[in-house]
Amino acid sequence: MSGQRVLGCGCLMSLLLTGSSYAQYMATSDDFTLIFGVEADQPNSLRLDEQHVDIYLNYFGGAGDIHVVADDLSDPDNPVIGAPIALDAAHLYSNPNDQQTMGQPSIDAGFGFIGADVGETFWFISAFSGGDSIFLGVSSVSDINDQLVAWNPGDAAKGANFSAKWQRLELVSVNAPSGGQFAMFDINSPAPPTVYMATSDGIDQNDVYYIPDGGHDHVNWTFTQPGIYEVTVRVTTMVPVNYGSWLWHNGLADTTGFTETANGGLSYGALYALGLDPAAPDLSARPYLTLVDGKPAFYFDLPDLARSDLTYEIWKTNDLMGGNWSQLDAKVGAAAWSGVTETVSSVNGRTLYRYVEAAAPGNGARDVYQLRISR
Repeated sequence: MSGQRVLGCGCLMSLLLTGSSYAQYMATSDDFTLIFGVEADQPNSLRLDEQHVDIYLNYFGGAGDIHVVADDLSDPDNPVIGAPIALDAAHLYSNPNDQQTMGQPSIDAGFGFIGADVGETFWFISAFSGGDSIFLGVSSVSDINDQLVAWNPGDAAKGANFSAKWQRLELVSVNAPSGGQFAMFDINSPAPPTVYMATSDGIDQNDVYYIPDGGHDHVNWTFTQPGIYEVTVRVTTMVPVNYGSWLWHNGLADTTGFTETANGGLSYGALYALGLDPAAPDLSARPYLTLVDGKPAFYFDLPDLARSDLTYEIWKTNDLMGGNWSQLDAKVGAAAWSGVTETVSSVNGRTLYRYVEAAAPGNGARDVYQLRISR
């Protein structure tokens, strides 16, 4: 156990069902910028040219770690085994071998989104390696620790209309040379191309690309003017509810964890376990004790979508000073209670439970009940 929080009372308290609960969070990274040099070099930056280069999406919520990796194309299998390279330390280079001239047949086939008119030059980084240009792909780190949740973006046009642990790469902005346009797409001959991102019609919510965890893909990239392009993107994915993602989602640092707080308030761990809003927790949602037909009844309110990383236990003692605590019931995450704890009601995504003693207490008995939370 990394920590334990004890909530208890031996008196009647009011209970107000408040707060919210989620099975998962949609997590969005900070913005990060890819530097492309189209027959131009970024000063004090490593040029990546004629290499297999992948943009690595290593994002599981929070800040994430987005970088590039590269290896020489002399290996026919093009393994990506290079060390991580920070995005601000290198630029993705498009050399003169990438130059193409836009023709009317290409416009007629649906490639007008590239932004070059007939007869104009543009630069084309192909999804297929020719050995004389950068071979640029996108990879997503495998979710070996179950830090992501499968979800369905419902975007059939981009091939993301089924459930998977998707990473969605969203275009935020492009700082380009005068007249420069940027695009990222797949060629589906004879079908029209699949356009993931294109600046020629502006930037909006449709400028996205999807890749599942552990995925590796190569797409086509185009630019219509030489110079430096700063392509700013962000990653969105789905993460499960656990204590770490809850802290991140609420912008918190783990300063109180599952320990008591100095002012008698609820710790972050308790707020998380009870499904309360840390910005404005209603402390009347603490567990309370009352009588049902003359028998002690211990009530407590939890989010319906129980925290899978926590264990909940009900304990009792009749000797608060001397100890002698005994466990009455327990559950792990969303599992059922192992004993006789009852569900009273389910309202607004929260469930009210109660543990009722089989008999009335003896004359003069002073029983104390606790809800213990551990992870």
